[in-house]
Amino acid sequence: MTPLDRKHALEKAGYTQKRWAKEHGVVPMSACCLIQGKMVSNRLMKAFSRTIGKHRTEVFPEYFLTPRKQQRPKL
Repeated sequence: MTPLDRKHALEKAGYTQKRWAKEHGVVPMSACCLIQGKMVSNRLMKAFSRTIGKHRTEVFPEYFLTPRKQQRPKL
């Protein structure tokens, strides 16, 4: 989803960014940064995804679709 899609999905769920932020114990700027993709918080990504009724990997694909780095073997 793009930031605009996230914003519209939140509005469709009946929330403003300010109301959503208050219900989840963060300042409205944190909600804005989360929607814009500028701030990463696993707790808030899960809460936001539950609010709009989608899985977090669908809502924030940029954080979940990158391949993980391989770990070096222990010697």
